[in-house]
Amino acid sequence: MRGGCAPLGFLKQFRDIENGALACFQAICSAQVQMTRFLKARLLLPGNLTVYPLASLPIAHHLGIAPGGATGIGVELSIDMSLHPGGELWRAQPQ
Repeated sequence: MRGGCAPLGFLKQFRDIENGALACFQAICSAQVQMTRFLKARLLLPGNLTVYPLASLPIAHHLGIAPGGATGIGVELSIDMSLHPGGELWRAQPQ
């Protein structure tokens, strides 16, 4: 978080009205967050991460990660933040 700001990424998606297994709109968006108050931070010990598969969305596959495995050291932050207006990075073409 450089200068109290950090980028966030979002998937904006709406389910198709005729076929609930499809999306009628998909876009990848980003926005900046600004830290407004720092409360606390702590180191987290290495652990295990499990991503359970869903038939409708194989998350681990789409992210290119293994569905389970060891994590490295992490950090837990307790902060307040403001989300600034963002923008669209990519939009799927209608089919």
